[in-house]
Amino acid sequence: MKKIIFTLLFIQIFFINKTKAQNDCWYYSYQEFGVYGYVKIESISDTMIKGKLCKILLKTRYIYNDIFDYFATTILGQEYIFNSNDTVYRYKYSKFYPLYIFNGSIGSEYEIAGNNMDNNCDSIGRLKIDSVGITYIHDDTLKWISVSPALNSTFGIYGKIIEKIGPINNYMFPEYVNCIVDANEGGFLRCYFENQLLYFTSNITPSCNYIYTDINEISNCFLSIYPNPADETIYMEFKNMNFDLKTLNIEIINTLGQTELLDKWDIFYKDVNKKRIDLSHLNNGIYFIILKENNIIFVKKLFFKISNI
Repeated sequence: MKKIIFTLLFIQIFFINKTKAQNDCWYYSYQEFGVYGYVKIESISDTMIKGKLCKILLKTRYIYNDIFDYFATTILGQEYIFNSNDTVYRYKYSKFYPLYIFNGSIGSEYEIAGNNMDNNCDSIGRLKIDSVGITYIHDDTLKWISVSPALNSTFGIYGKIIEKIGPINNYMFPEYVNCIVDANEGGFLRCYFENQLLYFTSNITPSCNYIYTDINEISNCFLSIYPNPADETIYMEFKNMNFDLKTLNIEIINTLGQTELLDKWDIFYKDVNKKRIDLSHLNNGIYFIILKENNIIFVKKLFFKISNI
């Protein structure tokens, strides 16, 4: 049975010589060979590069590996961008390259910086502007361009790019077109937040930080966990289970793969098949409840904890 995970993951990064805190962030889908998740790009501070005031963007990938059944978080690095005269520039290879040109004309081309991940691939690509226009989001009038990779370009972006938001049907930065298969960082845009407020969503997933998993649950006719969503306390009721509950271990695992073993039941009811567990010490988020006897996993259950939200 396919399940959904909504993660509440926060990273606090502190930098020396930070000039100004930023709060904008973008969420992009990610999928590759049984690995599912998302990439979060967050504006964390400003810095001066060659006389230009640039935003520092932190890139972090959150994934679930469907093949080996684990979660992982990877820092993908930082990017540096700045805006000038309707153009967004990316600092790459000790130089500023245009990323999005919103005052460009139809049919014009411009050079973009790619990711030099392989010596057999070019580090530079070209984009062609196919169409231009104006759109209205909230009370803002925003320019947009639609682009495609120029002929024989190794890197590219496809489709509409909107001011402030960036590409709608693509990743924020140019990805490989015909050089390396499955070496790209991200996918389609999910959400854009401006000053910590949701500004735009593409509605391609149920949540900005959605992770698609392939974890199977035991049938509710054998085990009930309630309430779900939960608020500090859950109840577990077993039916027709052919193992000794006294030897049963319970683990709570969050979406980062961190485990906490619950060594004993909170309360023993007269009905030995019904148990109460206090989870008030856990942070908000999504958890898996894993039941083990003699190191054999009997069940993995999706659990929501929503107290104090």
